[in-house]
Order: sequence, then C-alpha cells, then structure tokens
Amino acid sequence: MPCLMGHASIDSAVWAAQNLPEDLKRLCVGIKDLDDLFEDLQAALFETGPTRILDKTRVDLGYERVNVNS
Repeated sequence: MPCLMGHASIDSAVWAAQNLPEDLKRLCVGIKDLDDLFEDLQAALFETGPTRILDKTRVDLGYERVNVNS
C-alpha cells in the first residue's frame, strides 16, 4: 500500500524537524539512463503545467544530495 511506504511513514515530528514540505512527492524509478530519465521527467512536468521548484540544482536521493549540473 503506497500510503504505508516511503515518506508517508515518517513521523510528523521528523517532518517538522527536517522542514519537509507537506506536498512532498516521491519518485521511484528503475534502472534507466540518467539523461533519458531527466528528459522524460521534463516532458511530464511540462505537460502538467506550472509547478513550484524548491531547488533546481539538486536532486534528493535518499540522504545523499548530488549536483545534477556536474
């Protein structure tokens, strides 16, 4: 059940302490070429219309932060 997996199971105190936005979305992907993944995501987000961008220079991969511009 998606409601019991991922960030849905994080305690509300942790959400507040980490300053996580209430509209946080989780994205799970399989093994895929990184350029293809970004191209697919960009196309999908373009089709959905305007969206709020918190920090377009980083992608959150669990606890590791990576720069997508390098």
